Order: sequence, then C-alpha cells, then structure tokens
Amino acid sequence: MKYLLLLLCLCSSTITKAQLKVGFIGGPQFSQVSESNTGTYFHPDYKSRTGAQLGFLIDIPFSQQSLWSLQPALLYSSKGRIINKNYDSNISGADTAFFEQRFKTNYIEFPLHITRHIKLGAESSFFIGAGAYFGAYISGENQNETQIINNSLTTWSTNNIPHEVGNAPNKIKTIDYGLSGRAGFSLKKIILSAFYTHGLQNFYTYHFDNKSYHRSAGASVGFWLNKPEQKPKDTDGDGIPDAADACPFVKGEIAFNGCPDLDGDGIPDKDDACPGVPGLAKYQGCPVPDTDGDGVNDEEDACPTQPGLAKYKGCPVPDTDGDGVNDEEDACPSIPGPIANKGCPWPDTDGDGIPDKDDACPLTPGIDSLKGCAPIEQKVIEKVKLTASNIYFETGSEELKKTSYKSLDELAQILKDDNRLIITIEGHTDNVGLPENNLALSERRALRVKQYIESKGIDSKRIKAIGFGDTKPIADNTTAAGKSKNRRVEIQITQH
Repeated sequence: MKYLLLLLCLCSSTITKAQLKVGFIGGPQFSQVSESNTGTYFHPDYKSRTGAQLGFLIDIPFSQQSLWSLQPALLYSSKGRIINKNYDSNISGADTAFFEQRFKTNYIEFPLHITRHIKLGAESSFFIGAGAYFGAYISGENQNETQIINNSLTTWSTNNIPHEVGNAPNKIKTIDYGLSGRAGFSLKKIILSAFYTHGLQNFYTYHFDNKSYHRSAGASVGFWLNKPEQKPKDTDGDGIPDAADACPFVKGEIAFNGCPDLDGDGIPDKDDACPGVPGLAKYQGCPVPDTDGDGVNDEEDACPTQPGLAKYKGCPVPDTDGDGVNDEEDACPSIPGPIANKGCPWPDTDGDGIPDKDDACPLTPGIDSLKGCAPIEQKVIEKVKLTASNIYFETGSEELKKTSYKSLDELAQILKDDNRLIITIEGHTDNVGLPENNLALSERRALRVKQYIESKGIDSKRIKAIGFGDTKPIADNTTAAGKSKNRRVEIQITQH
C-alpha cells in the first residue's frame, strides 16, 4: 500500500493545466514464465497465474494538436506462474502425490510508450502504443502445497518460502526489463485498455543451466483524474480561435482577422490577386505591371512596350551610328562598323579596299583575287625567265657550271626581296638515251638548282623541283640545235 501512495504522490505532482492527462487504471493480468534449456530432472507442468496490474497512466501530447503522445505509466504488477505435478510417491505405504507451487513476483513497473491516437469524437479516441518497460522487484514468494494419498487417506502440507534477491542461484534479480504495448479506448473520462509485456531479462537464476523470462497480458479499466484545459478551437494553430478567425484553416495574422498576408504588402491573401508578390492596392495586390518585362514598371518606363534599362528610363541602349551595336558596347559609337569589331570599321592600312584582316599584303595595295597583294611585275617574270636560260650543267651530269652561279644568285635575291614569291624548277632533256635515264637526270638537275637556292637562305617550302625528262620538247630533237634547246631548265613563278 505504501508503494501505491508513493506513486499517487509522484503522479499528482505532474498534473498541470496543460494537455497532460493522468489516469488511474487497474485490472487482472495473466502471467507466465517462459523457460529455455530446462534441467533434465525438472519437468513441471506450467500454468499461467492470475495477478493484477494497478497504477497510473500518463498521457503527454507532443503538441497541442498532435495525435501522437508520450505515454508513460507507474504500475504495481503481480506476476508469476503455477506449477502442477502428479507423481508416484516414494513414501512407504503411499500411493500417489500431487504438488502445486504458486510462484509469485511483485514489481513496480515503468512502461514508456510512443502512442498514436485516432479520434472517435470530440472527447473520445482509440489509442495504441508500444515501447519498453522497466521493472523493480519489491516482493515475492513460493507457495508450495503437497497432497499425499495413502491407503485412501489424504494429507496436505503447505509452506510459504519468500524469495531471495541477488544474482546467485535460486534468487530473483532486482531489475526486470522488456517490451510492452497497450491499446484501448479513451471514452471521455473512462479508460478501457488491454496490454501485453514480453520480458527480455533472465530474472531468476537456477542452480542449473536455465533461463526464465516474464510474459503477461491483461486488461484494465480506469478513469482520467484530471480534465485537460479546454482551449478554444484553433484549427490552423495561429493563436486566433476559429470563432474569431476569418480564415480558420490557414495560419494568419491578428491584423487581418486570422488571414495570412504571405507577401507582406498589407493586403490579405484572400483579397490579393498576387498573394506571393508584394503589390499595390490599386492593382489588387499585384505589382505595377511591366509590359515589356525589362524590370522597369510601366509607371516609370518611357518605352513600356520595348525592353530597356532603368538608366535609360526603360528604353533600350541607344545606337547612335545605327550599326546594330549599342553605344555602351560600341568602341566607335559615331562611326558604323561590324559587330565582330565592336562597332568599328575594319582597318585597311594600304587603302586597297581589302581590310587588313583579309589582306595578305596589308602594307601594299593589291587586288581581291590575290588576297590584297599586287600582281607580280612583268619585269620580275622576265628576269626570272632570263635567269633560267643561263643555268648550265656539266655534260651528262647534274653538276652546275660556275657560269650559272651569277644567274642563280640573282634569282635568290628576287625571292629575298619578295617573300610572297614561290618558284617551281622544271628540268628537261633531249631524247638521247633511255627515257628513264633522261627522267632521272632531269630530276637531279632540278633538285640541284633547288639546293643551291636554299643554300642562299631561301625557305625550302617556297621551292619545288620537278623533272620531266624528254617528255616536253620545245624543239625538234632530230637536229643538234633542237636538242640543245630541249636541254633546259624552266622556272615558273607564282605568289601565295
């Protein structure tokens, strides 16, 4: 009884004017002890024992409107089991015997459940919760009763053996724990519920290898000791009772009778045509329109239908020279020019009408067909032709005669003076000898001329050497004079 008084004091001290509720519950419970690895010499018949569970149930909602709560309890719980056994007596003259033991354990238990509530009306609900429980052993005993039948004479013997507490064999452990659940109905002030506990602690130590766990189930009836303070209904939780709330299902502000103003423009959302964007009353809560979408509203836009910039009062950046490049990006705002050159004309240094970017000869006037370069002067062509006519070789050889050096040096100088010039050296022979020998000789002679000019510092990429043998005669090979003309070097000149 002293433990129940203690529980009452503890629970009563937690009762507040909040939503917390404390209830008194009690009822029968049916308990059993589950064992594993029982000793081979001990084979009792187990039965459940009827006990009681009595105490206080506390319900603490997570919030004022929450359907979830923390539901602890402080309970006196009587558990245990009954062992029945019939056996042949070893007492001389006795026939049979019957043994019954009532194994009683009493605990103070503390279940702690997370509970879900399902409303069944304004003041009634169904609830179901689960969690862990912890128990503290307070008392218990074994009530043993033995019946012996001897020649039709029945005798009984009874004894009560209190439990010992500790971790040694045949002793009860002080702490028990496990899993538990409770479900039931809260019908105004009445509490109807059922519960189940499943122990996880080996609470009793035998002198042989064995494990014991509590199992129990039962039903409770009770009543709530206090009635939570009933606050005015506030469906949207904005602190304004539904009775005074013009928008009872949406959180709002006191200034607007409980209606929201999400954009903070002073116009409640229910009257705001643009509730997510601050605006003006004259536009039904919407911003001043911006027809051209340039960020300058029509009231301040000098060009309301044409996108522009605020610095130009909503008009586009001006383009003074009309070249399609606005003045802010135009390097030459008063002179038309292409976009690619930032609004400036392309430079033409030599004034030939071909921009420097397209002019292969930007410092000298030229023509389009030669990419801005001037044609090769006729006197240069004639000089190159004359040079070619004064190139001589040793008979039957590609070795140059010394008399050829002067002409070749002049040709090298022409190439140095104009690095645009490209030459093709063509070697030719008469038809004396085998054609393949003539072709090889003409190629060697053309190559020898190329090598000489390269030795004067001319890039080899500007010189090409080709041998034609006797395939391109310019005179009759049947005469000595004709053959002499056919043994020649020709130089073709072009420019890149």
